[in-house]
Amino acid sequence: MNDTYATIRAVHMGRPLRHEGPDPWVTAIVKTPVSGPVTLTELGLLGDGHADLVNHGGPDKALCAYSFDHYPFWIAQLNRDTLQTGAFGENLTVAGLVDAVACIGDVMTVGTAT
Repeated sequence: MNDTYATIRAVHMGRPLRHEGPDPWVTAIVKTPVSGPVTLTELGLLGDGHADLVNHGGPDKALCAYSFDHYPFWIAQLNRDTLQTGAFGENLTVAGLVDAVACIGDVMTVGTAT
């Protein structure tokens, strides 16, 4: 990734929750901030969950990162004053990592995790 450095703004985790209604559904998109060290395994962050194991989780989808650099666009698009980090269900909210520099196949290191 051509030595581009990003900053982690926040780390989030959540567990699958059932949402009631005429068509009940289960999702783990609701994430809450955590502080302190977390453990990343090849299946994801310990303590985080995935409701849809076909499309989320596993060795190739263990962690979701989203760039804080995109938040101003969404704040304007959604006509909001602000959005809390984790609003897009991401585990890592990062700054300084945008689509123009991140590519499929990039290898990133955070702490002791690669």
